[in-house]
Amino acid sequence: MKKNRPPEWQQLTGRQRQVALLVAAGKSSKEIARELDIHYTTVMKHRENLYARLGVDSALSLACWLCGSDV
Repeated sequence: MKKNRPPEWQQLTGRQRQVALLVAAGKSSKEIARELDIHYTTVMKHRENLYARLGVDSALSLACWLCGSDV
């Protein structure tokens, strides 16, 4: 990750950051669940919370947010 992180990024939990980066990398929720060894519904809840906190509405807009925010 880059040094100039926006305040929204700082407010995310470590797990939310992991999920955000994996979503932005194009991983499906099932793939993320397997990789992080957590339940699929937990991944979906993290995604829901991420979208709300960052003001995005899709995996693509999350990826764009991450790229534009120097995360």
